[in-house]
Amino acid sequence: MTGPSAPRSDVTDAAGQVTFSKLTPNPGATCPPDCYDLTATLSGYVQLDAPTRINVGPGQTATPTIQIYRPSTINLVVNDPGGQPYPGTASVKLTSARNGGTETVSVTGGSAAVFAVNGESIVPSVQYNAEAWTTGASPLCATALTQYVPDGYPNDLTSTFVLTLANCPSGNLRVTVTRSGSPDGSATVTLSGGPYALSPVSGTTNPLGTVMFSNVPSGTGYTVKAYNTACAVGNPKSGQLTGQTVNTGGTTDVAVNYSLNTCPLP
Repeated sequence: MTGPSAPRSDVTDAAGQVTFSKLTPNPGATCPPDCYDLTATLSGYVQLDAPTRINVGPGQTATPTIQIYRPSTINLVVNDPGGQPYPGTASVKLTSARNGGTETVSVTGGSAAVFAVNGESIVPSVQYNAEAWTTGASPLCATALTQYVPDGYPNDLTSTFVLTLANCPSGNLRVTVTRSGSPDGSATVTLSGGPYALSPVSGTTNPLGTVMFSNVPSGTGYTVKAYNTACAVGNPKSGQLTGQTVNTGGTTDVAVNYSLNTCPLP
């Protein structure tokens, strides 16, 4: 224990309790740095939400509870659409229901072990959510899986998440390009980013200035760029949209416009 009184330490009794007496009162103290910080150590265990911080008023007896636990392990298994270990690299995002902390890990060859999420050792009897996806021109996704970790604590300290990849939910994106208000029928349009870091794909607008991107994984965060090699290169931000969303099962329309005197870089 550290705080206004000199640092102290002691060993808990058979009931898991310990008493520190004659402490300097610190009512209304700012935490940190003027509160009492309590930490507990036991081989093979970690403290939940360490340190435990308290204030003690004159004549008061504080009775804080310190929780310790044996850290668990999450085993990730990522399969391809045929149910076999995915041979490439997939990203898996884990989210703790306890505090909303997240951790995104790379899984290569179909399996990986995770011991912490957002710097916190895996907490038993807590639900974790797992999402998996791949990147590239044709990303794959796995249905999100939520389960308690682990199932049989304290005898069982591991939990396995099996995530099977398939085609991502998708929609179409129709881009209309105008240059100084008129349809640009020879513009090159690139689409990239999104929730699964789509590799750039390109298309050329038709005489009406439109181009369709089909079966785009639905979600937000896409970047759309339009340029025409027939015009002079100008401000690279002209003709660019960021943070675009593709809806599932339909066609989303976006419009890009730039002037006759600017030609965005791809």
